[in-house]
Amino acid sequence: MTVRSHSPESKRDLRRIGGMIILGALLVCAFSWHINLYHFLCDDAFISFRYARNLVEGNGLVFNDSERVEGYTNFLWVIELAGIWKALGVPAHRSANLLSLFYTAATAILILALTRSLGRRHRVGWAGLVALLLWGCNRNVAVWSTGGLETRQFTFMVCLAVLAVWQGRKRRWLVLASCALAAAELTRPEGLMLGVLSCAWVFANRNKSLRERAADMVAVGCVFGVVVAGHFIFRWFYYGDLLPNTYYAKHVRPWPEAGFRYMMAAILDSGLYITGPIAVFAATRRWYLNKDSRAIFPFVLMGAHAAYLIRIGGDHFEFRPLDFYWPLLYILCADGIVSIAEIVAGRSPAIRYGRLTEAIVGTLLLFISLVYGTALQIANYAVTHERSSGAGQPRLRFVLDPAEFPMAPRILGLGQSARAFNSMMDYIVSRRIAVHHRQHQLFAEERIRAYSPYEVIAGSGLIPEDAVSGVEAAGIAPYYLIDIEFVDKHGLTDRVVARNPVDRSNEDRQMAHDRNPPKGYLKSRNVNIHILRAVPSREIALQIAPYAVRLSESLWMPFQSNREDWVLQAFAGRDLQIRTSKTTSGRSE
Repeated sequence: MTVRSHSPESKRDLRRIGGMIILGALLVCAFSWHINLYHFLCDDAFISFRYARNLVEGNGLVFNDSERVEGYTNFLWVIELAGIWKALGVPAHRSANLLSLFYTAATAILILALTRSLGRRHRVGWAGLVALLLWGCNRNVAVWSTGGLETRQFTFMVCLAVLAVWQGRKRRWLVLASCALAAAELTRPEGLMLGVLSCAWVFANRNKSLRERAADMVAVGCVFGVVVAGHFIFRWFYYGDLLPNTYYAKHVRPWPEAGFRYMMAAILDSGLYITGPIAVFAATRRWYLNKDSRAIFPFVLMGAHAAYLIRIGGDHFEFRPLDFYWPLLYILCADGIVSIAEIVAGRSPAIRYGRLTEAIVGTLLLFISLVYGTALQIANYAVTHERSSGAGQPRLRFVLDPAEFPMAPRILGLGQSARAFNSMMDYIVSRRIAVHHRQHQLFAEERIRAYSPYEVIAGSGLIPEDAVSGVEAAGIAPYYLIDIEFVDKHGLTDRVVARNPVDRSNEDRQMAHDRNPPKGYLKSRNVNIHILRAVPSREIALQIAPYAVRLSESLWMPFQSNREDWVLQAFAGRDLQIRTSKTTSGRSE
């Protein structure tokens, strides 16, 4: 009989692994709570849901049965939602956030894989946990873990491509990168730019011969090129355009003055003035010591993408396009924190308490990164909002008052950061740029309450076949009222409106809301009905609209129309109620 003895080193390793497992479990619990805090669906996601629904019901990849317009920019996301709906019977508005959470978990695993791929000899496990902690504490990461959009899927695909390029010594990894980049391009249009940059990066590798570099570039570009070409061919033959209709609707002219403020607000919001330089230090140190250029590759992708965002003026959603930045930046930031801690502590046995010094320095840097990276975000969540009631829908304006910001006077620079952040946000939010997720959440919740009851009448024939409605928000109402043809007044899903010229200056623009129907266009489309929120009784219906139809015992559809002759004909034989000028009791037609 033999007795196994454990050396002190093996015991320390077991304690270290056990500690990492416990910390990892705590991180998962904390991140799950953080995501649940911001769980929501946004109206724009329902545009994709309507396309998925029409595809499942056999109408094709269309918004309206009568026309083919590519009013989405997330082809693969729509196909996945439709596939889940068809195979499992789970509708898109229920499966979208589950799918997004799946990609969130997969991205977390990729963060650990990317950290290990950098090839640290020491503290690789701790570097991975630091990267996960920084990533999980970022409010923007929690916000876009749900929302119903393809955001996190795109992030996963880009991170997978970066991992595969980093592992590119074997060509099969480059083929994997090609597949990931192809999926990224099918998920978001920016994937095309990132794929081309990846091919160029692989070809620029000077550690290989020209023939090897050319072969590597072919490996990265093979699947990517075929898929992209197929996507453009499909788009041309199915929709008659080479670019999504949303491009024509949103792109008016360059808008760098808004884009610069958008990026500056993101930097202040996420504390990138702290974590960014640490990440840059890690990348440059790797290059200086080992001529390891891999850590520079993410900066190439992010830099080109940031320049593109600045040029177009940012995005309607609060820092959503930057989602793939965070894992890449935090991986390099974690590497920088560990490197700086090792440098300060030193690796020589002559330095007393070296491990303790290393732990203290690393913890201090992590604490500073977390404080500056989350302080404005926490205040932004807790701050009392102001409701501005300008033209159109009232909007929420979140104001960070340094005088009421408890951390500002105690922490160097946070008061100034809050004032600068307010200045940037005042400009861009008034132009519907970087609209706070809470605004989208409140709007979507109200619209879902108003229109989801109409889901029960889908395909019942209760809606006239020639009903056409104009809509300002083309998501939730059209999704639940699937039997109605909708004209999007801002052109996301309408070819004519998307190409209607915009003559206002950049100072007067509204992101994604610049286009309007040409004169007489709505009349030419025979717009004849505007449906209001579902209500339980005739009395309520006739209080808010001149017309109402009973759809079921406790479901009434109030609506407006400027064509009473059409109303009387279209709803003949149904329980139609019309409000008279003398009474709101209505009369049955």
